[in-house]
Amino acid sequence: MRKALIAVAMIAAASVAACTEAGNARTFNYGQTGRVTCHTGGVVVFDDFSTGRIEKHESSDGFYFVSTTSGRLSEVTGDCIIDYGVSPGPGFKPIRP
Repeated sequence: MRKALIAVAMIAAASVAACTEAGNARTFNYGQTGRVTCHTGGVVVFDDFSTGRIEKHESSDGFYFVSTTSGRLSEVTGDCIIDYGVSPGPGFKPIRP
C-alpha cells in the first residue's frame, strides 16, 4: 500500500512539473534575448531583438522591451511572435517603422 501511495505521489508531482514547464520558462527568462516579430495581413511589419526580457502589457495586446538595434525602449502591438533564447544571426536586418 505504501509503495502504491508513493508511486501515485510521484506521478502527480511529475504531471504538475510538466504542466508548469512553459510557465517556469516564461517566469525565469530574465537576461535572455528574444526576437519580436509582428505581422499585419501576413506581412512582417516589425522584426527586432530585445536586450533582455520582453514584457506584456496587461490590458492590451502589446509588448515592450529594450531594442538591441536602437538601445531604447520599444513598444509594439498586434499579432506578434516572441521567441526567447535566440540572437541575431549574421546579416540580420531589423524591420522597424
